[in-house]
Amino acid sequence: MEFSSSSQIEIGTGEIIPWLPNAVKLYLDHTERGETIRALARQKGVHASTVLRQVQKTETRRDDPLVDNLITQIAQNWCEHEGVQAGTDKGHTPMKDLDSDDNVISKHAARVLRTLMKEGAILAISKGVDTAVVLDLREGDSPVQLCKCPREVAEILALRDWISGTSTGTVSRYRITPAGRTALNKMMAKAEGRALGFAEASAGFLGAKSAGKPSSGAKKRRMVGADTPLRVLARSRAAGQPYLSGNLVSAADRLQRDFALAQLEASPQSGWSGIMSGLRNTPKRNGSRNDRMIDARQRFIAAMDALGPELGEMALAVCCHEKGMERIEAELQMPARSGKFMLRVALKYLHRHYDELGGTDHDLIY
Repeated sequence: MEFSSSSQIEIGTGEIIPWLPNAVKLYLDHTERGETIRALARQKGVHASTVLRQVQKTETRRDDPLVDNLITQIAQNWCEHEGVQAGTDKGHTPMKDLDSDDNVISKHAARVLRTLMKEGAILAISKGVDTAVVLDLREGDSPVQLCKCPREVAEILALRDWISGTSTGTVSRYRITPAGRTALNKMMAKAEGRALGFAEASAGFLGAKSAGKPSSGAKKRRMVGADTPLRVLARSRAAGQPYLSGNLVSAADRLQRDFALAQLEASPQSGWSGIMSGLRNTPKRNGSRNDRMIDARQRFIAAMDALGPELGEMALAVCCHEKGMERIEAELQMPARSGKFMLRVALKYLHRHYDELGGTDHDLIY
């Protein structure tokens, strides 16, 4: 059996099977092959209740139309599929590495997850359509298509809980999950490792002296989906508690969203004064789609005014430009390890400012 899509790509059952979680394989062995829960538990060396929970969880997940469709399609040939034996792949023809460069599903999955990391991006798919599309909803009534993929790839992402969403009528909408972000990080880390390994091998073959070592002037770039310096600092512990509370992190996220929505062009070298001087001449609302940007700029100005130049400089560098603390301390000529204390003070002021505004966080969809 072959799954086809409008994008001229055929994805066979053999390519999909390795992507199935073990819980799904147990579920299919139980429902399609007729294996009892106790028999599957003996084969796996676990308690029967463990297998039962996995089977029940998979059944519940079939409420998702993407998950249900994929399991339905796989179930049609599950008993006949060569090598499928009680939830294992023993005897099955060896598959390509799921993260290899020539794995079609892996390439699609990484591209879709990377695109879904963008603010306002969702994956949408209609019932009976063979292609899923990732849309940017930040333009209000005029969504922009960012990429597309075969339906089977979207189904695999949903099955592995890398995306989740809801259905309205015949259209289902999905967003990336924390598990999807983690999976993307691993994919990109492996891809980078393979690229570095190839570079080191080539350099060694050519007799290079510093194979694989970055130049001293090279700037390290943060991997897409990796934690920001603020998130890393928030996870650190002080007296058994997170150094930054959830309220402070939420305030920082709110400031960063307004910074992004305001479409500011200032470089990371532009400090508080450089940013604010360009924002003071923000035009007034005129009923166009630019109103979203104008509102964001006004909110950002109000937040920066509440912080003042000194604390605003720190919040801007960490929350908006995502600079590391050691770099900020060097640029602002601050004593070592004093930056995180100043940042926490800035975020407390920022949280108080947002609390005084009242209501909940602003709506990102106009």
